[in-house]
Formats: sequence, structure tokens, C-alpha cells
Amino acid sequence: MLVHSRIGRRCHWHTNEHSSTLVIPGHLHIIQLNAAAKCQLNDAERRRLQGIFKAPAKTDRNNYLSRIADEAEEDLHHNNTKSAFRAVETLAGQKHFQPVLSCIHKADGTSCRSNKEVMQRWSKHFTAALNHLPATTSTSLESESVSAVPDQNARTDELTGDEVIRAIKKLKNGRAAGSDGIPPKLLKCAIGPVSRSLHSLFIQVWRSGIVPAD
Repeated sequence: MLVHSRIGRRCHWHTNEHSSTLVIPGHLHIIQLNAAAKCQLNDAERRRLQGIFKAPAKTDRNNYLSRIADEAEEDLHHNNTKSAFRAVETLAGQKHFQPVLSCIHKADGTSCRSNKEVMQRWSKHFTAALNHLPATTSTSLESESVSAVPDQNARTDELTGDEVIRAIKKLKNGRAAGSDGIPPKLLKCAIGPVSRSLHSLFIQVWRSGIVPAD
């Protein structure tokens, strides 16, 4: 079961039911009264108002975190890793990564100012990178390839589990996920079972010489 540790200061967990307790006769909000008590240096009144708010807010917060944890577990059961990862980040109090548009530059050196300009820039980049003239034949490389001998120091044995773990640890956080939708940071959160599953898959590919389609 997922266990939450902390969460950010934004109070997303307040419910309408408990918010109704924040309004007292005279239609004055408790926040306004608390601010007035602060200006008047009335610590006793501030503590009383905070006590009215604290109990229902704590209940709302616990219910909110439990609901997020349940949704994350449900997403994992349905292999929806992207939503589950975002829920884990929410429970850990971490902010979601937002790409910085100013990091993407156009061909003239100016920064992209919108997502549309970013997509257009990437389209032009890959169009130029993937559509180029065929490489010229190198006679020197062809002659060297004929006389080349296998490297006796190159390993030909099967991959070990420790090598898979080291490879996962070297992955950089914040990078885009692959076709499976699993970001590197999520792999590191469960490096034990992930490395064992990947190692088993790699061994099957190594021995059979067949790469799975999915």
C-alpha cells in the first residue's frame, strides 16, 4: 500500500462541508477575523479561531491523501503508470516538471514563445536531420574492415543483475518517458523489482536472439 509522508502547503483538501464551518453569524469569514485579531495583537482570539479551523482541516487533509493513494494504487493495477507517478509526486510534496520554453531556440537564435513554436522548431529540426544526402563511401574504412579482427577483450557473457541496477541509477531524472510512458524517476522508485524484471527480459532476448514486439 502506498504511504504518504508530506504534501505541499496548498490546501487542496478542504471540502465544501467543512468550509461551511468557516462562516459565522454576521457573514464574516474566519480568515478575516483571524487577520483582524492579528492586527489587534489578540493572540487568544487567534488561537480560538485556529482551533475552530484545525480539526476539520486535518480530517479533510487525511481524506484527501487517502483518496490520492487509493487512486494511485488503482492506476497501477490498470498499468496507468503516468497518473500513478504524478500521484506519488503529489503525496511526496514534489512539484511536477514543467518544460521551459525559453530553452528551445529557433534557427535564427531567438527563443520559442509558445508550444506551437516549439513543435514547429522540432519538426524543422528532425526534417533536416533525417533527410540528408547519402554518405560517401570511404575506401580507407572498407579496407580496414576487411582486415579487422574481433576484440578478444569484448565481453560476450550474459548481462548481470548488478549491471542492470547500475544502468537504471545512471538514468537522469526529469527526462521524457519512452514509448512505455514510464519516466526514469519512477524506475528508480522501485529499482529492485524493476531491475529483476528487466534482467529476466534481457536474458531471454540474449539467449533467443528475438526482441519482443511490445
